[in-house]
Amino acid sequence: MVDLLIALGIIAVAALWFFWIGKTKKLKPVTKEHVLLFLAGAEAFHSLTHAFLWVSNQTILVPWLVVSPTWSLGSFIVNGLIAIGLLYWALRYKK
Repeated sequence: MVDLLIALGIIAVAALWFFWIGKTKKLKPVTKEHVLLFLAGAEAFHSLTHAFLWVSNQTILVPWLVVSPTWSLGSFIVNGLIAIGLLYWALRYKK
């Protein structure tokens, strides 16, 4: 649930950047490639955070969720694959 909220927050910030800030005349327009690269970087950072939690054998306790080191390992793998996919998708836009 926390991962979903973080992902939705990142998407909201990227959408705000793409549709509002990127369309101003003073700034160079933001392309889909820029948004995808930003999301890939955010997802890679998220993945590395889970890797740190796994390696340091830390458990995170929040009122509705317990993130154990095993859960962090799974999240590290899944989020890493998502980051690689986003990076591949972004690099397909390069000319």
